[in-house]
Order: sequence, then structure tokens, then C-alpha cells
Amino acid sequence: MPTLPTCPHPAEARVRVISTSDVHGRFLPRAERQEPSAPMQNGDTEGSLARVAHYVERARAEAGADHVVLLDAGDLLQGTPTAYYANFIEPAATASGLQQPMLAAQIMAAMGYDAAVVGNHDLETGPDVWRRWRQESVCPILGANVIDTSTQRPAFAPYVLIERGGLHVAVIGLITDAVPCWLPQQLWEGLHFGNVVETAQRWLRHVHQTHHPDFTILLLHSGAEGGIDTAEHHENVALALARRTRGADLLLFGHDHQPCIRQVENADGQPIPCANCGSCAMTVVDATLVRRGTDKHVEVRLQDVCGEADAALWQQFADRLARAQQYAATPLATATESLSTRQCYGGPSPVIDLIHRVQLDATGASISLAAPVSYDESFPPGPFRLHDLFRLYPYENFVCRMRLSGDELRRLLEASYDRWIRTMRQPDDDLLRTVGVQGDDSGKRYPAHYVYNLESAAGLDYEVDVRKPAGQRIRIHALSDGSPFSEHAEYAVAMNTFRAAGGGELLTRGAGLHHQELSRRIEWTSQQDIHHLMADFLRRTAHIPLPRLSTWRFVPEAWAQPALQRDLLRLFPADATTNPSQRSHGVCGAQP
Repeated sequence: MPTLPTCPHPAEARVRVISTSDVHGRFLPRAERQEPSAPMQNGDTEGSLARVAHYVERARAEAGADHVVLLDAGDLLQGTPTAYYANFIEPAATASGLQQPMLAAQIMAAMGYDAAVVGNHDLETGPDVWRRWRQESVCPILGANVIDTSTQRPAFAPYVLIERGGLHVAVIGLITDAVPCWLPQQLWEGLHFGNVVETAQRWLRHVHQTHHPDFTILLLHSGAEGGIDTAEHHENVALALARRTRGADLLLFGHDHQPCIRQVENADGQPIPCANCGSCAMTVVDATLVRRGTDKHVEVRLQDVCGEADAALWQQFADRLARAQQYAATPLATATESLSTRQCYGGPSPVIDLIHRVQLDATGASISLAAPVSYDESFPPGPFRLHDLFRLYPYENFVCRMRLSGDELRRLLEASYDRWIRTMRQPDDDLLRTVGVQGDDSGKRYPAHYVYNLESAAGLDYEVDVRKPAGQRIRIHALSDGSPFSEHAEYAVAMNTFRAAGGGELLTRGAGLHHQELSRRIEWTSQQDIHHLMADFLRRTAHIPLPRLSTWRFVPEAWAQPALQRDLLRLFPADATTNPSQRSHGVCGAQP
């Protein structure tokens, strides 16, 4: 490995590197469901880029503007009504030739971002949006392992060189190669996602041999470890990347929404700090790169940014943000009773039935598969507005119709409920799979698996026997219309495109389908995303909830119902609030 450059350096040089990740459209320093005319209050929301901006400005005042680097580790474009409005509604409503600059790119420019890496949810917005973001961004959008198949060259900049405070910093950007496991090909047509570790090794060698930087940062949109891991795709590889490469001084990563700092030995046995700030712009990584002569080290901390918001940033985009909020306040239907995603964990619920109805209505299928995608959201009686829809379903999936055999359906459901429940051996046993938080003695629990993988079915009449072991719990009696069910028959099944592409591995490890088989099973895919479909459905129905649709239950009820009551009280104690570190199970997490 080439030695550090011998050009003169100050006796001590230090640069602060501040990083966000998985912002998911949290631009506003206020709750999306507030009336647009209400004045901005600093306590309106926990996070947002406006609060990050205030923190960054303070850092620049303390360290000097030339001593701060600002980075983002992916998934910034998508997740709120404001982002959706800016990405899709505002361009469509603007006269040709008068289109306003892209809001996300402008906000990043105003905050002085130096680089960002593309995330899977950035790509989920579709090529029209992510290409525009790449083109209009002042800072480079990185993705060294995202290959344009027509040129065999990176479709995004592989790295950027930044000079600050007398130091030369190289930033190499990479994204998880498991994108094809979640997103339909129409969203990433013409791209190939190369192996993260192999690509990083190649570009680390190039950067050191060509530029001799003082510090090299890996900016990665991939979680710490785990997730999808097959011969073709490896979802969360941050720690493996740190261990298997040499030449990086700091690894900043995101995707799994879990705030952490880890120290890992690299391929040379040297320590490399790895840091993830979590999601929703509530926390940042604040790292300091220090060089004294030829010696260098890195100090890393996580910093909460849920304090004051940057009023200047808010004012700069106030008109556009107000229009987005007006859009978000659009009423869609009237809720005649309280609705809550908490109802989803104990059996059929109005919230899941609504998703099922939208999918069945769009696809014409006879069976629907759906899961809660927001961990804990409640909706009072009264107007159900577009911002409520985004709280209920924050992701821009599409809907498709897929052919599955009865056996594949049953095996998929077995895999889903195995993540959902334990086997009860006596009436006093726990039923739901839950976990606590280390150091939290309150008794509060959280789902042990991402709730978006707790899939249930509509269109089938079935029971889940809580006493049976994994693989033997599901008993399907018939189709909900009374028709006989056969494991040998084929059925048209509605689901979102995340699931149909292999998300959560319920179709692959669960139903036993090879990943390459999935696309061949899809008969139809919607042209509009699920927010469009749900909004249209709600306008037509006018009132929610609708009559009960799902027909399944946990049995025996004498065991299951008391156990559910106990478990739900631990998941949602009356005096508990959601722990931000567990947002991966909620609205800020869901599909990583």
C-alpha cells in the first residue's frame, strides 16, 4: 500500500465528518399532519434535515466552515408525503419548460452536502426521479458498484476527493447488492449491482495509488450484518467489508436503521471504526479525523439532533413545503371508528383488510398477502387524510398478481407465522415473538422481526395452531368464498412488489422458489404505486373500515387470546413511548 503523501502538513490537522442516513424524506422540522398554516414550532417532530442543518451550522461555526464534511449514506428521497409530492406531484403539475429544480437536490445544496450514496429506496422512486436527482445534485451521488450495463462503467460516481482543513479526504460510495431482491426490474432497468467487498477493494487500491489521500472513507448503504444472504446477493455487509478490506480509515453505513458504533479489525489487523446514525434524521454520526505529522486517528460519536431547527433553511423552501403540506392534508375518506396498527399483531384487523382490499381491487386476484408496514400508528375517527395514508403505508411499492400453488402459499404462511409467534406448550407461555432492549428494565418489548414480514392472507379460511411446531401450524380449510382449497391447484395471488421480488425471503426460503423464478410467476404489475391505488380506493369507498374481509384465527382460542392480551400489553404498555432506537420495526424502518 502506498505511503502517506510527504507534502507539508500542519503540526495538527483535524476535520469533522458529519453523516446522515435513511432520512426517508424527513425534510420538515414539523409533523406532516399539522395544518399548513400553523406556525413552525421547534418541538413539532423529533428529527428532520432542518434540525441536522442547525447542528451542521453550529459545527461549522465551532470548527470552521473549511473543517467540516457533510455526507449521506442513502435512502433520502422517499418516505413522506412531502417527498412524494416533490418527486411526483409537483413535476406533473408544472408547465413544461418551467419545472422547478428538484426539492431534495436543492435542500442538499443549501445544507452544503459534499457527497451522498444512492440507497435502495432512492432507486425505488423510479428512474425519472433518481436520474433527475443525480443530474441536479450539486454534490456527487456515489455508487461505485452500480454498473450501467450498456457501458460497463459505474452509473454513479465511484468516489469523490474532498480537501478540507489541510487534509485530503477520499470518499468511496457503495450500495447493497441485494437491490434486485426487493425492487421490480422496471425501477433499475439497465443496472447491475456488483459485489460490495470486491468493488470496494478495487476502488480502494485505485484511490490510494492515484491520489494518496490522508483519510479514506467508505460510505455504504448496507446494514451491519445479516439479512438476505444467497450465492448472488448479500444484503448487510458493513462489518464484513470492514474486516476484509484494507486502506479505509472510517466506514459510515446505513440501511438497517440501527444506530451503532463498532470497532473492527481490517485485513491488515488495523482498527477501523464503523458507524451508523440510524434513521429519520434524528441522529448523526459526528467523526473527527485527526492527523499529527504521519500519525492519524479517528474519533467517532453519535449525536442526537432533535433540538432546534434551522429557520433559514425552512424559510428558503417555505412556499414549496407549504404546498406539499396542503397536498398531504387532502381528505380521502372518513374513519367511522379508531384504527390502529396495534390490531394487526393479534389477528385480522381493519388496517390489514384495507391493504388486502386495495390489492384485490387492483389485481383481480382471489387471494391477497399483506403485512403491517408501520409498527405503531393510530388514527382517530374523522377525516382520513393523505398524510395518514403515508403513516399507514410509508413505502412506494407497486402491486402485482402472481401465480402460486396451494402448497407454496401454505409454506409461505408457515414461514411468516414462524417469525410472528412461538410454539406454546402450556397456556401460560408467551405467544408473540418479542425482544427487549438491552439496558431497558421497563418490561417494554418489541417485535423480534421486522413487522413488514408478518404476512397474512385474505381470501383463505385458515387457522394457525399455536401449539404446533414451525412448519405445521397452518391449516387451510377453504377459500373464503367457500370453494375448496387444494395444495396442488394454482391461485392468482395479490401482493406488493417488494414481496414479489423476494423481499423478506418468504417466497424463496419460505415457499421454496428460486429467486430467478419469481419474475416468471408475475402476471401483472400496476403502473401506479400503492399510494395512488390506495388514495383512489379510499375516495371511492368514502368510509373506513369496511366489513371484515380476513378469515383466519389463532387456535385454540382458550390459549391464544389470553396470551395475546399479555403480549400486547408488553408491546404497547399504556405509559410507554416508542424507543427511537427501535424505529427499525416502525414507520422509519420497514423495508430496509
